[in-house]
Amino acid sequence: VLRSSEPLQTLEGFAATRNYRFGDLHLTVAILPADLDAASRAALNRALLARPDVLGVEPVYLDFEHTERVLPSGQVVVQLASVMDRPALEALLAGLDADVVAAKGPEGDRLIVRLRKGAYREAGLGPSRNNGSVTLAAALHESGLAAWAEPDLVVPIRPSGVPNDPLFYTQWALNNTGQNIGNGTMGTADADIDAAE
Repeated sequence: VLRSSEPLQTLEGFAATRNYRFGDLHLTVAILPADLDAASRAALNRALLARPDVLGVEPVYLDFEHTERVLPSGQVVVQLASVMDRPALEALLAGLDADVVAAKGPEGDRLIVRLRKGAYREAGLGPSRNNGSVTLAAALHESGLAAWAEPDLVVPIRPSGVPNDPLFYTQWALNNTGQNIGNGTMGTADADIDAAE
C-alpha cells in the first residue's frame, strides 16, 4: 500500500494498481509481479520511497479467509492510559517516526497518530525505528502509555452484486437495464451508477 496526499497516476513495474481515498490520504494498492525477486522488490520500494508524492509504503494484509485486502492507512488510533501521559507519548513518537495529527474524546485523550513520510522500511532497506502502522500500534500499547492502540485499517467495500430486494429492478438509477421506469417510459441501458457491478 502506498500512502500519498494525491492519487498516484503513474506506477511502473507493477502488475496492477487500485486507488482508494481515506480521509485526506490516498491509498494505492500496487501488486508486484509474482516473479519479482527480493532484491528487485527492495530496489522498487527504495525508488517508491524516494518519490516526493509517496508518503509511505506498507504491506497489504489479507483477512482470515484470504478473500479481502486489509489496507494499513499509516495511522494508529491511541487511547491514552492517562491524559497526563501525552508528553511522554509524544516523546516516544518522535523516536518512532510518527506524530499526533488529531486529539479526540472529551479530554483529548484519544489520539490519531500518523507515520511520517518514508517511516516504513522493509527489512534491509535502511535504518528505521518501526516498520509500519501495525508495529507502531504494538509499540505504543507495549509502552504502557496507551490503554490501547489500534492500527487504522481500511477494508475496501466491494459490491456484492444484485441484492435480494424484490423491488431492486425498479431502482433504475442503480442498475438500468432499459426497463420501464414509469408511465411507459423506457430507461437507457447502463445509464446508472453501476451499483450491481
